[in-house]
Amino acid sequence: MMQKAWNAIRTWHMIQPQDRVLVGVSGGADSVCLFMVLLEFQKQMTFEIKVVHVEHGIRGEESLRDERYVRELCEKYQVEYECVSCDIPAMAKEKKISIEEAGRNARYEAFDRIGEKWRANRIAVAHNQNDQAETILWNLARGSGLDGAAGIRPVRGKIIRPLLECSRTEIEAFLKKKNIQWCEDGTNDELDYTRNIIRNRLLPEMKEQLNTRVITHLAEFGTEMRRTEEFLDILVKEACQKMAVIKDGKAQLEVTCLEQEAELLQERILRRCLKEAGCGLKDLQREHIQSMKELMHMQSGKKIQLPCGWVAERVFDTLVIQKKEEDRILPELQLRIPGETRTEHGSFFTRIISNENQPIEQKKYTKWLDYDKITAGILLRGRKPGDYLTVNRQGGRKKLKTYFMEEKIPVDQRKGVWLLTCGEEVIWVVGHRISEAYKVEKNTREILEITYKEAASWQNISVC
Repeated sequence: MMQKAWNAIRTWHMIQPQDRVLVGVSGGADSVCLFMVLLEFQKQMTFEIKVVHVEHGIRGEESLRDERYVRELCEKYQVEYECVSCDIPAMAKEKKISIEEAGRNARYEAFDRIGEKWRANRIAVAHNQNDQAETILWNLARGSGLDGAAGIRPVRGKIIRPLLECSRTEIEAFLKKKNIQWCEDGTNDELDYTRNIIRNRLLPEMKEQLNTRVITHLAEFGTEMRRTEEFLDILVKEACQKMAVIKDGKAQLEVTCLEQEAELLQERILRRCLKEAGCGLKDLQREHIQSMKELMHMQSGKKIQLPCGWVAERVFDTLVIQKKEEDRILPELQLRIPGETRTEHGSFFTRIISNENQPIEQKKYTKWLDYDKITAGILLRGRKPGDYLTVNRQGGRKKLKTYFMEEKIPVDQRKGVWLLTCGEEVIWVVGHRISEAYKVEKNTREILEITYKEAASWQNISVC
């Protein structure tokens, strides 16, 4: 058993020389065994150990007994020790979660807090092969996919599980052989908790009626699922590099490329993009992924709601995933000529210059207009129904809506595009083109130079 645990530590590089390892010890057989395994492994490698015991406030005197046992165990082996007391029932009631979940959250919160203070770079917990089998069965029963079928990982961030390939029978046999006592948790024999039903009723019956090695086989199944998932993750990562751009809390995927992938990969690509963009997967359901796949076959502008205020939208040839933002509402302002017109999002600067055969400015945010043709006041505003652009010298017009569609400006961003207007006529779509009717010509006497400078505090939403 000891060699099996040590092999896991080496195989998964769980501990390196000079590491600081925080060890969760409840006093039960599993965690006491983990403590002894790490003490012995210290003879082969130099690293530090500190024990944390979380007293849950559930089992009265029995709980206090466990704390005394762990403290005395650490004193015996001269290992640094810290105890954290919590009222788990109160936490469960306040957050409306199960006792099991509240206890787990409290443990890992304590590990993280103490680990950060102690500068631990590893946190060792005592999950074993039985825990793995129970977890896989529980996940499958809840309707989990491949990720849940893979069960508990040997390493997850700072968390390491050296005993994951050791059975509870092996662990207890090891402790008995070494004449090491441990504390029994009375709640392990109760059927009130979901996991205990699997542990005390379902698995024993499967072991007796189906296969004596059912726990080992379930754990091996989890290993195969984990390897399968790791292989798929490589394929998904490669696919995302080809078809997705993920930055600034937004993911954009090329629909054509996504459609060419196998259906299984499509779903995993969508999940990966959601996660990397910042959308948590906890509340994401199969229906959301299915709706996103259906969105690939819809017209531009269609969108679906995702958990936590996120949305997925078909934007021309792409699928865009981002957190829904408040619409950028633009005020209606009279443009000051000459001078500065300030807005919440930036400022417009204007000046009048003479046309002396100067080269015409072609900058994106600086435009030259024929001031001779401007006979009325110019307004700065957002779009309105009826807006149009003059698109050729013959006076041909194009609706602004049509122009936006041709330029592939997403529907939800069009309200945030500044327009320089005279009535319904658009003189300049800021960041884009100007009207043909107001272009500077050879006989233009005065030129209106206008420059837009966006405020540094405003986050560009790709309107330009």
